[in-house]
Amino acid sequence: ATVGCAALLALYFAAAPQWDTNVLCSGIYRQRGRLPSFKAMLDMLAERDAIAYYKDGVDASIAVVDSQGSRSLLINGKPDASDSADMSTQILLSHYPLLTRPNCREALVIGLGSGVSVGSALKFPVEHVDVVEISSEVKEAAIEYFADVNSHFADDPRVTIHLEDAKTFLQVTPKVYDVIISEPTNPWIAGVAGLFSKEFFQTCREHLAPDGLVIQWMHVYELEDAALMSVLRTFTDAFPYFVIWNMNRYDIALMGSPGPFTPDFAWMEKQVARAEVAGDLKRIGIEHPLALLDTQMFVSTTEPSDLFRHGIVNSDIRPYLEYSAPVGFFAGSHALGIKSLDMRAWTTQTRSLWIDQYRPAQPPTSEQFASFHGRWSKIGSLCNGEMADWADRWRDAYPDDPKAIKASIESRSDRPDWQQEQLRSAIARFPNDAGLADLQARVLCRLLENNGRDRQALASEARNAIERAQALNHDKQWPHQRLLLTVAYHEGQMREVLKLGPAVLPRLSGLSRSEGSDSAFAILQMICEAAVACSRRDVAEHCLKEARQILPDGDLRLRRLESLRVYPKTSLSSH
Repeated sequence: ATVGCAALLALYFAAAPQWDTNVLCSGIYRQRGRLPSFKAMLDMLAERDAIAYYKDGVDASIAVVDSQGSRSLLINGKPDASDSADMSTQILLSHYPLLTRPNCREALVIGLGSGVSVGSALKFPVEHVDVVEISSEVKEAAIEYFADVNSHFADDPRVTIHLEDAKTFLQVTPKVYDVIISEPTNPWIAGVAGLFSKEFFQTCREHLAPDGLVIQWMHVYELEDAALMSVLRTFTDAFPYFVIWNMNRYDIALMGSPGPFTPDFAWMEKQVARAEVAGDLKRIGIEHPLALLDTQMFVSTTEPSDLFRHGIVNSDIRPYLEYSAPVGFFAGSHALGIKSLDMRAWTTQTRSLWIDQYRPAQPPTSEQFASFHGRWSKIGSLCNGEMADWADRWRDAYPDDPKAIKASIESRSDRPDWQQEQLRSAIARFPNDAGLADLQARVLCRLLENNGRDRQALASEARNAIERAQALNHDKQWPHQRLLLTVAYHEGQMREVLKLGPAVLPRLSGLSRSEGSDSAFAILQMICEAAVACSRRDVAEHCLKEARQILPDGDLRLRRLESLRVYPKTSLSSH
């Protein structure tokens, strides 16, 4: 009987289908919008190109997924590193301390991830880098699948990888480090909050050289203000002299030391001028020290600050973060209270940012300004006015560069009337500049959508601007067709809307991903109304089908499109 059962079990494992790894690493627990069915989830996952790697480890399931041109490292379905959106954070976590602390010899990286941070540390003249990673599967994935972005760090003889728990490693190693880079995963994951504890930071301090620096990654998404305040309080208790950096709209880095420290701008310029360091930073749009310093949001490096004294200390004895961090995750919170501490929004008289002290030997070129402006445009910042501030720096330095003028005007999207006045003046100076013409077309369309008066005059001006932009931008036909569709709709030209629809509809899924579902739905609604007005029920049905692809089931906007098919007069009431 035992032999028979064993044979039956072996037959089952041989014949039974494999578990769907695409579902196993879906991270569906982080899906905020409600999915109407299991099939909808499978359809969403089908957008992935391929799962390049999957293994179940002792602590977690590790996957490497290719999707929409980027590669991500997933730990239990949650992206922890990538070769696209996370590059800025991964690279800067090494550059911040190594550009601040001259002549670092020994460095420690806690949490391997994709290995990009380790590769970035090796761009500097360090003698040795210890890497502590608890998962052998993460190590395998980083070495085999991210080598092209992590500079093949595993082949560098200066690197030693320790497969060990970080707290255990620091308790037993006798080594002292000039720089410690800590980038564990999110503290709402069970057990990770211990790497943000008083005891852990104290252990890091004990292994730090007298003038050494510790840098700690932290996020503001899926987190409440009280939890972030706890991390800030706990970290600054151990390292009372500190800086807060802001890599993008989601991530910050706390960089601290037991004693006072100041930037060595000469060292910083020397390193950024080196080909290895310059090439690494160029990958994320930073080509000048001024651009790097523009990511600094708070400084307290010459005297301690008691700013976070009301935060709750997270300790191994009282693991406050272990229980508070998951609350923010499940609630979908954002710890945006830190914005009030952002010195970039303060007047220069009341702030102590390094960028105000820095006098560059060579100012950025216009191209370097443009590169960093493109970075801000893509990944964002916690400081709402930061992109405008950088664009103004660019315009002040190069007042006759139409690209700088366009950037300065474009960065104030909350003031479309002001934008239009500025654009009229700029286009008078540069009538053949394609960028300014394109921006004017977009600004006028936004004014048309939000202005209940003078609609016909605005529509006429917008149409002329779009036609001028089309003549100067031969490679941007689809965006201009989208703008023309908007103008035609507000003019009541429903047949023209229908005529433009086939060129616009195939792009809606991409538009939904880049700008959000609201932009895509607005176009669908315009085409659907035009279809009903012109008795093209087939087009209206197609619009409804497209809407169901981008909106969750039960969304009231779907009911709006359904009502247009049933009550055709609704579509004509406003025209």
